[in-house]
Amino acid sequence: ETLPRDPRFIDMKSRVANRAALTQIIEKALSETPLENVLARLRAAGIPCAPVLAIDGVVADPHVAARGTLQQMADPAIGEILQTRMPIGEGKVPEPAPLLGQHGREILGELGYSAGEVSGLVEDGVVIAPQE
Repeated sequence: ETLPRDPRFIDMKSRVANRAALTQIIEKALSETPLENVLARLRAAGIPCAPVLAIDGVVADPHVAARGTLQQMADPAIGEILQTRMPIGEGKVPEPAPLLGQHGREILGELGYSAGEVSGLVEDGVVIAPQE
């Protein structure tokens, strides 16, 4: 509790001039104090705060679960994956990326190629597309 009276940190100008020392003191104190104690003290002082979560913490966070932010999605290449739903629009989970050549035949057909021409391009290796 001597920190507020330390002349190196008595006012903003002094704190800025001694920023490195102040940062070191704060980081040391935070590293020695359990996170919940730090959060409780900040909240008691009316300071909005929350921990910075690692991925496993985000996935397990009750708020994330309650909002349905993460949802399982079937990806044809790798199976089930946890995906973030879109924060705008209807909030749907994005569709998986198409497989290589997945829509090749359809796109070429829309461009005016006949089914025979597309099959010829696929057979010649010009176009990658799943076989019909």
